[in-house]
Amino acid sequence: MSVMAAPRRPVSGRYPPGMATTRELMGIGAARAALRTRVDLARNETDAVHTVLVVDLQPRGVLVSMTWRRAAATALEEPLDLAAVPIVGITSLRDRLGSYVGQHAIAAKHQEAVAALVPWDWYLRGAKALGETVDI
Repeated sequence: MSVMAAPRRPVSGRYPPGMATTRELMGIGAARAALRTRVDLARNETDAVHTVLVVDLQPRGVLVSMTWRRAAATALEEPLDLAAVPIVGITSLRDRLGSYVGQHAIAAKHQEAVAALVPWDWYLRGAKALGETVDI
């Protein structure tokens, strides 16, 4: 199921980098099977897709770009404390996705932070702080 985001477009007509143009709901199994693709979709600077992970029919976490994660943390005045957030390879994140949903985690590819998994409630607060409308 795909749910369109309704953020405000800037005057130039482009979304700021990392801002979701689409949100897609996925169960853990489907997200696990397509995690590399989901990370690439989150990282897309022009048409970012935020993957909302659903557990027991409830949104529990969202896979977003690091750009979006940093912007939301800044807007919320909550700096990213890398010492407190697990940094895991994409394969490890895929294999243990269910244990990471509902907490903050950073997906790394070749030792570069490429995407972030954030809790649903934090995502809602971050989206509001960035002026994004989340309509799920």
